Amino acid sequence: MTTDQIGRADCSPFFVLSCEQYSMRMNFFSTPNKYLIALGLLACVSCFDTIAGFHDSHPNAVVQKDAWKTVKFPSVDELAITADLYVVDESKPYILLCHQAGYSRGEYREIAVKLNALGFNCMAIDQRSGSKTNGVENETVKGAMRANLSRQYPDAEQDIIASIDYLQKLVKKSIIIWGSSYSAALVLKVGNENDKVSAIISFSPGEYINGTNIAEAANGISVPLFVTSSKSEGPDVTTLLAGVIGDHKVQFIPAGKGKHGSKALWSENEGHEEYWAALKAFLFQFQ
Repeated sequence: MTTDQIGRADCSPFFVLSCEQYSMRMNFFSTPNKYLIALGLLACVSCFDTIAGFHDSHPNAVVQKDAWKTVKFPSVDELAITADLYVVDESKPYILLCHQAGYSRGEYREIAVKLNALGFNCMAIDQRSGSKTNGVENETVKGAMRANLSRQYPDAEQDIIASIDYLQKLVKKSIIIWGSSYSAALVLKVGNENDKVSAIISFSPGEYINGTNIAEAANGISVPLFVTSSKSEGPDVTTLLAGVIGDHKVQFIPAGKGKHGSKALWSENEGHEEYWAALKAFLFQFQ
């Protein structure tokens, strides 16, 4: 059976992800062997939530507080950034998690623990542009308000840069960076300019950053890139990343309506399973 034949089969989330009509660019699985290895992993997607101890409920419902450690460190302008470290094994890769507009590091309460179960360490940060999510206050925003600092989307770029620096010094290895909505746009720019970044994950990027053309800033990204969105946003994301060419780019467009930003992965949202399947296939290369 050829790779093309495998990709056109039915009845598995992996096969759906590979169908051309869902615009899945899985080019890094260019050989049948890699394809079949990934297939073996994704065959377990339906039982993943049970294995990891998760259920279809509110994102905070089953997450234990001892799953993370809260830390603080300075941004580029010395504003204190609050972050949660989720460490499962210090020898494993680290992912920096950045939230969407109006949110906090609480966007990743459920997601980070699931990533731990896949063998990835995480650090979820509060950027200075955001608010409360899942019961988690954005402490960086509070500090910025007290200091009378600007809290617009472009201002958060320095928080992402400082977080990469902090994490890279802490773990002595390059970092996978992950953004959601406006921060999904920022990680495209930052990831293309920062040699401490090993890969980029971008949920629902767009031209959200005043004064910056994100399409131009993303041109020529050479590290592995996973980008996704809701189904309706898919064509615009394709256009946004037209300047990123090569087998290292994967765009996933869901079969269903999907969701904007990283909350597409929350177990309370319909279709979260197909997002997880696509993401796990991408992350397989780092395990």
